[in-house]
Amino acid sequence: MTLTNGTVRRGWLTETQIQKLLAKEPSPTYYALWCVMADCGLRMAEALGLRRNDVFDDADTPTTLRIVGKGNRVRFVELTARVRLAVAGIPAQSEAPLFPICARAAQLRFRRTARLANLPPHLTPHSLRHSFATRLLAGGLPIHDLQHIMGHSSLQTTAHYLHVVDGVLGAARAILESTERIAHQRGDQLFLR
Repeated sequence: MTLTNGTVRRGWLTETQIQKLLAKEPSPTYYALWCVMADCGLRMAEALGLRRNDVFDDADTPTTLRIVGKGNRVRFVELTARVRLAVAGIPAQSEAPLFPICARAAQLRFRRTARLANLPPHLTPHSLRHSFATRLLAGGLPIHDLQHIMGHSSLQTTAHYLHVVDGVLGAARAILESTERIAHQRGDQLFLR
């Protein structure tokens, strides 16, 4: 995505780049980790802190993920088909870590896999979380809903993602102009008080 001044926002991946990354990851455990971070918006510590009993199944198919985030705030996210398949392939006991990996090993593995996928060198595992937020905003998810899904206590934190999405400011202006136009056509003074 390109910003209004023509520069490209760093720190997130497009869906195509995520697919390239996943295609170059041979380990089922790391593959599942990247899927969970990209499609559930988890921070590295949240993902590495997951236990098998944080994944809720419906008829033996993983469907929902329980996340304990910053400040021990609990949130839930629905799993995409890609995550369901990836997580189902990881054998783990209920109290055992879903991803028995240390953060540094994951960072190094991400860098290596990203290099194999010919992705920009500045990307990090946290870029997958940014990708999640960017894709949801670009798809039209309201920012308050994104705040809840991301586990942000402040809307201001979530608002940092707004500048990434092409056309957000133009769309906001268009909405305001259309409400003004409708109000003017109806002679409605509601918006002018």
